[in-house]
Amino acid sequence: MLIDPPFEQLDEMQRCAASLKEAVGRMRQTVAAIWYPVKDQRMLRRFYQDLAGTGAPKLLRVELLVHPLDTPNTLTGSGLAIATRRGGWRRSCVSCCRGCRKNWGRPRVGGRWIG
Repeated sequence: MLIDPPFEQLDEMQRCAASLKEAVGRMRQTVAAIWYPVKDQRMLRRFYQDLAGTGAPKLLRVELLVHPLDTPNTLTGSGLAIATRRGGWRRSCVSCCRGCRKNWGRPRVGGRWIG
């Protein structure tokens, strides 16, 4: 399942986490991904906390930053939060991020398990 809202409302990130929590509650075996913009660090910290509280067995966060995080009023990158019961995603995402770095002039990329 892919969750990709327009992010036009201030509560979109909270709604994404709530949707993921509901999906995991209904279908424990689900694989879900949430695309999100990397823009406001305060909102992102709250989003990470909300994701950690969804009950997803494994949750990987991968972000690609094409501008420094402290660049004001701009989209600095994008992220993908992947919830799954299975491992192995980290290696695939790191490989993909290395390809992005190679082709896009060394943006900062990274991934980490949440929770």
